[in-house]
Amino acid sequence: NTMFLNNSPSFVENTSDQSDSIRLTTPSSSIIILSSTSTAGSSSNIVKFTNERITRLLKNDSLNYKVIKNSKTNLSSSCWEVFGFPSKKTNTQEFEIIPKFASCESCFQTYAYKPYSGTRILNSHSCVQKLLNKDKEGLSTGDKVIQMKLGTVMKCYKQIQLPQRDINLIKNLTSKWLCQDMRTFSIVEDTGLRNLLQEFIILGARYGEIDLKNVFRGADVCSKHIYELADEYRTILKGILKEPYENRCIRICPD
Repeated sequence: NTMFLNNSPSFVENTSDQSDSIRLTTPSSSIIILSSTSTAGSSSNIVKFTNERITRLLKNDSLNYKVIKNSKTNLSSSCWEVFGFPSKKTNTQEFEIIPKFASCESCFQTYAYKPYSGTRILNSHSCVQKLLNKDKEGLSTGDKVIQMKLGTVMKCYKQIQLPQRDINLIKNLTSKWLCQDMRTFSIVEDTGLRNLLQEFIILGARYGEIDLKNVFRGADVCSKHIYELADEYRTILKGILKEPYENRCIRICPD
């Protein structure tokens, strides 16, 4: 039987067989109950897994703990060449993954991980960075000929100066997209992203194949523009609410 503590990257496992319920109180005062069925008279043995504990067990108890490769196919992130999931040997002599963690196969450094939380922290790990740097060095030395061939076949897009109207439109759409749905895989369904891509198609039909650098604006520009958009929408909202407010027809719904 297993249990997770809310608001902390820790995993709790009940390794005993016992019929009583176990009440645990977290620092946030939420109560978690772990129940199990077993023979009478057995004692409770609670094991709490944290990042540091798993790292230590992987280093010092290789017979009972090991890192299992991520078995999913088509993994786009480079971190999975180094990272896997920590696991513990069960009574059946099989290894069972300890959920909500990812561990480095080289140094056993362990991080809290959820599939929908992204891999930014894992990619910043030193072992992943060493791998990426090694790949870059290989490209800069032994693969120079391949790079030259790729350079000759890569298409060079037309450089243009877009009208300010088109630049502002792309800037608006990008800023709105950043402020709307901040999700992971479902981001491809975002209205903001689709509006942005649709405008790119329109610009492509108007100007031909152009360099994207002539269209996109950087993070600093978008961040500043979001404040400008916020002021603009506050003004619009103020005009919409003015008459209902004066007539005392506004009702606040907490939902």
